[in-house]
Amino acid sequence: MIRKFIICCMLLFTGLGAFAQEADTLLVKLKKTALDTNRVNVQLDLAYYYLFKDGLNKTDVDSCLYYVHQARELARSLDSKEHIFLALLIDGQLILEQKDFKGAEIIFSKVADYYHSVGDKANEALVWDIMGESIGFYGDLSNYEQRLRSFQKSRKIYLAGNYELLAAQELNKVANTHLSLGNQYQAEIELGAVIEKFKELKYPKIYQAHYLLAEVYDRKRDNLSSLFSRIECVKAFDADKNRVEVEGYIYYQGLAEHYMRYEKYAQSAFYYQKTLDLAEKFKDRLYYYRCLRNFIKLYEKQKNHSAGLLLLEKVSKKFPPSTDSEKQFMLSSQLVLHNYLKDSKATEKIIPEFKQIFMKWHTSLKKTPDDSEVNTFVYLYNPLLDYYLQNKQWDKLALELNLYDKLKSRKLTRSSQISILRFKFRLDSLHGNFLSAFKSIQQIRNFNDSLNAADLKAKPNEFDAQLLSIKKEQAIKELNSRATLQNIDMVKINKQRNITLVGILVAIVIASLLYVGYKSKQRVNNQLQQQQIAINDQNNSLSALLTDKEKLIGDLDNLLNQQRSLITDKEWLLKEVHHRVKNNLQIVMSLLYNQSAYLKNPAAIEALKDSQNRVHAISIIHQKLYSKTNVATLVMAEYIKELVHYLRDGYDTGRMKIKFIEEMDLINLNIAQAVPLGLIVNEAVTNSIKYAFLKTGGDIRIEGRLIAHDIVSLTVADNGVGLPPDFDINKTTSLGMEMMKALSKQLGGTFDVSTNAGVKITIQFTIDKSVKALPDEEPHRFS
Repeated sequence: MIRKFIICCMLLFTGLGAFAQEADTLLVKLKKTALDTNRVNVQLDLAYYYLFKDGLNKTDVDSCLYYVHQARELARSLDSKEHIFLALLIDGQLILEQKDFKGAEIIFSKVADYYHSVGDKANEALVWDIMGESIGFYGDLSNYEQRLRSFQKSRKIYLAGNYELLAAQELNKVANTHLSLGNQYQAEIELGAVIEKFKELKYPKIYQAHYLLAEVYDRKRDNLSSLFSRIECVKAFDADKNRVEVEGYIYYQGLAEHYMRYEKYAQSAFYYQKTLDLAEKFKDRLYYYRCLRNFIKLYEKQKNHSAGLLLLEKVSKKFPPSTDSEKQFMLSSQLVLHNYLKDSKATEKIIPEFKQIFMKWHTSLKKTPDDSEVNTFVYLYNPLLDYYLQNKQWDKLALELNLYDKLKSRKLTRSSQISILRFKFRLDSLHGNFLSAFKSIQQIRNFNDSLNAADLKAKPNEFDAQLLSIKKEQAIKELNSRATLQNIDMVKINKQRNITLVGILVAIVIASLLYVGYKSKQRVNNQLQQQQIAINDQNNSLSALLTDKEKLIGDLDNLLNQQRSLITDKEWLLKEVHHRVKNNLQIVMSLLYNQSAYLKNPAAIEALKDSQNRVHAISIIHQKLYSKTNVATLVMAEYIKELVHYLRDGYDTGRMKIKFIEEMDLINLNIAQAVPLGLIVNEAVTNSIKYAFLKTGGDIRIEGRLIAHDIVSLTVADNGVGLPPDFDINKTTSLGMEMMKALSKQLGGTFDVSTNAGVKITIQFTIDKSVKALPDEEPHRFS
């Protein structure tokens, strides 16, 4: 019976078509049933129907309550406790509908306690699973901590009952909830454990975990790992003979988008086509047009605009645009492609219909609170502005920008604001308003800095280049003018040189004739022959030397190419080593995490967690080296910042009122020094979090300085309760202290512990001489 409840929950998300048709049948069946448990089942089915009816209103709620009351009373008269609690489960669902999450948890707890009392662990865990799923539907992120607890309770019960697969599925939901809460580090660890367990159990739907792991990598901006996870997801999905085919929408389209990001257009087109085929098969017009939008973007990137127009023509025949949203997309896509083909006649034919339907949409935007729809409007309307810009219709472009000004009160995405600023920049540049143009450029730079500062270092801002292009064009004109003057001067010089040469040659000829007349003709001929022979010998020698030179140059080029190839192979091999070490460390962390679920001793669990943190400290190093171009070194400040962020999330320091202060110079370390340094920081920060503070919390300061040319001083200090008065570092038996002293020796440095209004740990060591600083880098602080 409780399984039927989950089916109803699924119907709530997918539509109640088939279930709604059972209402009349259930009423007929109710009249025919006797006063037994079969009648209770029908009454509960009717309660489900009204609870999950489309457009639930007060009448539906009253009907649901009526049948639940009837079912409960009959179940009591029959002394059927299971049916009594199933009716209570519907009460909990009704309370969730009213957003009373605490009240609902009390009711779900009663139902779970019942199944616990009868030893039914499977249904006990299932009750908490239903609670978690229901919160995901009725609640928002503010209730996701409660949702997380529900899934964790369910998983714990499944583990106690040795339901390994169900426990792994619940851990998958726990990871998904952590991802929603922004804790991608924890989600990555949990999903690693889920995938390992699914592989062990040969569970065919492993692709669900691969998809979530790809989402984690997207949040971490690890695009390459995300692509690999999506490939594994699609491979597993295609291999599942019992797959729900319609789920392929999200898997295929996600892989297609990532292939397009890496300019693998053939693979991208293949999976976009599979998505279109699925949408066509299930007659899903909404998803078909969503996928089509990305397919057109693929044609834009390939600059295959004619093929894009043919695809739109084919779609117009197969699925003619019938709704306003479909027409908006179709017209916008046609404008984009015609713009690229510079087909002004075709564009001018489209513009009247385009303006009409988009003005209607613009008017409706005033009434909708959905800012995402406003941003979609900007995205689809931009091709018209691009057309006016391309054809230098400045007045019309200015009028359209005024239309965008009316949207200033709405929350526009950075992408929308950047596109609007791009048009303003061109208009301001045209009219000589360079100050306004510069302000637009500055705004664009600020937006891009906030989106991805690392990308700006690797790729100059597009609009900065446009701003510089004005100055460059002027400089080019000046250079062209100078070149023209130089060419005129060179022509004059060449003419004078030619006249001089001609005069010299004439003089030589005359002199030669006089000389020949003075000397005997035969003697002159002999001398000329001997000279010619010498010249020929010299020419032959020079030709041989030139041949040898070209051969040597060719050999040198081959050697250089081989050297570059070897260097590239070496870098890829190093990246692969770091990647595999990182993956192996993630597996170790997953195994530790799995093992902790079976332990009941708090000390053992805490020891495993400390070990997991130490492994993660090393894993971060290999992750950073794998994702960097320079695989030899990493920046100490960035590494420690990420390590501290992980520990802060893992120990829930926000609840403990612990604040972190980080001030570090930009220092490069190789892996041999980064590993012991990371373990020392891990131990010091963990000890401060666990033992330094009372309920009032406090501060932990991490400070790294380059105090001399190659000497580093790292301090981890807290303002907590401090060390005992009789503490002696030379006599302590603490494993953490011994580990930090040993690691300091490994660094070739000094280790010092002092206590004054807290604990202060200081290590000093010399940077490995083989580590070279990055070019043009100066130390700066991360805070």
